[in-house]
Amino acid sequence: MPVDKILHFAPNIPVVLTLVDLEGFWDADARHYESTAGQMFTLPRIAVDILNRLELQPGEEIQIRKSWKGRRLDPITWVICRTPRAEQALARREEQARLEAEQPSELALELEASIERERARQAVVEPPVPIKRNARHATVPTAGTGTDGPAPQQSPALTLASPPVKPRPQVIPWNVAFREVSRWVAAELKTNDLQWSDEAQQAMVCTCLIAEVKAGRISTWERPQ
Repeated sequence: MPVDKILHFAPNIPVVLTLVDLEGFWDADARHYESTAGQMFTLPRIAVDILNRLELQPGEEIQIRKSWKGRRLDPITWVICRTPRAEQALARREEQARLEAEQPSELALELEASIERERARQAVVEPPVPIKRNARHATVPTAGTGTDGPAPQQSPALTLASPPVKPRPQVIPWNVAFREVSRWVAAELKTNDLQWSDEAQQAMVCTCLIAEVKAGRISTWERPQ
């Protein structure tokens, strides 16, 4: 390999570079890497351990410094870190991931819309019409005492049987229902050795939850007090 293609780390001089391959390849007790500038360089095992702890993403820019005080018996230490520009890019990615995690998913929005539609449908149901009693059953004849005429007959009491009251189903917050149904679908697929696509699993979860909403067993989103 040409000499100009080999990168040597001079003591106490930081070098900024980007790796072509984060894995590199081993040779004895060292690992060889290639930079995007086309230069090959070697790091000892202790420096490789520091590099791996950074958990770099492809294309991230790093700085490597070989620290040595100059005396023959002084130890050599390696300082490897992301550059300030790479740290800023990492912070932006983490912030974006946090914002995306806080926003409800498309499935959650669809379920919430289904709940609102079901509530609106139940709200427009007309109240029951009151039953009117017939006037001829509400009066009792007074003529006759049993001595000078027939005794009055007791008018049969008008009774109305109340319809049986259906027990209200147990209601749970819909975010809890979503978590339990998703876990149930995943567990059943694994138990039955089935491998469904993400779209098929999403459709199954959505179908189950919408059915539970219509049955009145799912309430609003659980919020902290």
